[in-house]
Amino acid sequence: MSKGSKRPSRVIAAPGNAWSKTWFRQALFGVAAFLLWVIMMIGLRHIYPPNGDMVVLLRPWFAYIADHGFAGIATIRQNTGSDITPIWHFLMFLFTQTKFYNPQTVEYCVKSLAIFGTLIATVAVFFIVKTLVKRPASWLPLVAAAVVPFLPAFFMDTVKANIPDSIYLGLDLLALLALLKKRPGLAWFLVGVALSFKMMAIYILPFVVFLWLRKWPSAKVWHRVSPLFIIPGFLLTCIPGYLAGLSLYDSTIGVLVFRATTMGYEWWGIWQLLFNNSLLHVPGGIAADQVHNVMLYGLAMLALIFIALFALLFGIRDSQRQNQAALDFLVASPILCYMFLPSQHEAYWALSSVFALIVLVIRRSRASLAVLIVLSFTLFELYLGGRVVSIIVLNYALLAVAGYLCFRIFQVSELRAKWRREPAPPIDL
Repeated sequence: MSKGSKRPSRVIAAPGNAWSKTWFRQALFGVAAFLLWVIMMIGLRHIYPPNGDMVVLLRPWFAYIADHGFAGIATIRQNTGSDITPIWHFLMFLFTQTKFYNPQTVEYCVKSLAIFGTLIATVAVFFIVKTLVKRPASWLPLVAAAVVPFLPAFFMDTVKANIPDSIYLGLDLLALLALLKKRPGLAWFLVGVALSFKMMAIYILPFVVFLWLRKWPSAKVWHRVSPLFIIPGFLLTCIPGYLAGLSLYDSTIGVLVFRATTMGYEWWGIWQLLFNNSLLHVPGGIAADQVHNVMLYGLAMLALIFIALFALLFGIRDSQRQNQAALDFLVASPILCYMFLPSQHEAYWALSSVFALIVLVIRRSRASLAVLIVLSFTLFELYLGGRVVSIIVLNYALLAVAGYLCFRIFQVSELRAKWRREPAPPIDL
């Protein structure tokens, strides 16, 4: 070989070979991940006998709908004490009309809903990352989608013995995708649909409102009125309950108002730290006439925090820095809602862990990886009732993550830059 000649490159695959095509390798990876998840789901069928809510609540509710048919949607609440929204009763009715249902397969019906929601979320995350990472033939969308079914937010949701969260999680992720695709009306509509399944669907709203307000100065009328689409989205899923005989109030917001104003659950979030500590000079329990005061205090605190974060975000003039801060805001919002709203339970902030995965795939930083690991471990432990780490410590971990994300927003804000430029004022002691 002459001195000036170039060294021939190694031939990895002959032209036309399917293995040389990135899409083919990605397809094989996706199929392998999907089959692994399917095998895991099959293995979960008989991992433990039905217990908890599955036996005490869901089986009687399915049996009632099976006995009373479509009209049972209107009477199940007063006869069985069911406290879930009518759309769930309608899904139960659909199951009872198929050969798939019998009193021994209620858990399979419920878990199939969790699996369906997981698949929606997986597809949504794939296209979210594909939209944000504008590089052809990138593996990042596929890697993110492959990880989604194995996150505790979805894996433990399939394992647990009560109504799944995966459906509202999947719908919220579709709403996020619609936002990124510049379809704000569809995004608000999907949030309305998700809200009819679980109230925690509104935890994505702070980020949705931020993007909506950011485009307000130059937006057309269609964008400015897009929040109104949350109403038809919510009402769409209320139609079966109304047709079954429920009043307009009971078929729409009746159950939501009842759940939001009833302290039937343990205190979680910041309230877990305050009211379950006998060393503090606060009452160990909340009297009936104090409940609304506590709710008002929590709402005021949450509003104050979000107003401060909005001020920091809108004060960032550089669009790229603002986008990076908005990603931190996206992850922090569900945690903050969980921390300060009443009637919370252990997994109501699960949306944050899914958002953390999206942020990790986009940033690929150690800090983002640490946030995902902490949130995933915390959610897993909370589902198990704090086997390794106490619930109090887990709540402190969530506070720490939320505080860290808020601090990151402050770090890139104009307030931080101005703070560093201004000298300390002279004082006279």
